[in-house]
Amino acid sequence: MVQISGRNEINWEDKFKLDVAYVNSYSFWFEAKILFRTITAVVSRIGVTFPGSPSMPPFKNLLDKND
Repeated sequence: MVQISGRNEINWEDKFKLDVAYVNSYSFWFEAKILFRTITAVVSRIGVTFPGSPSMPPFKNLLDKND
């Protein structure tokens, strides 16, 4: 679901929340909607870069608050 909800424009914590929402909402029609929206996002290049960066910042352990 991340690929249709901002791709690299959203932070890692929000990506994980979207993954959980995807698992909890899974159905054939939901999957078809994601597939259609994925094609649209790829063609339009929406969310390809993270604001202020050419790509997504590296992942940091969300549980380790010392980073």
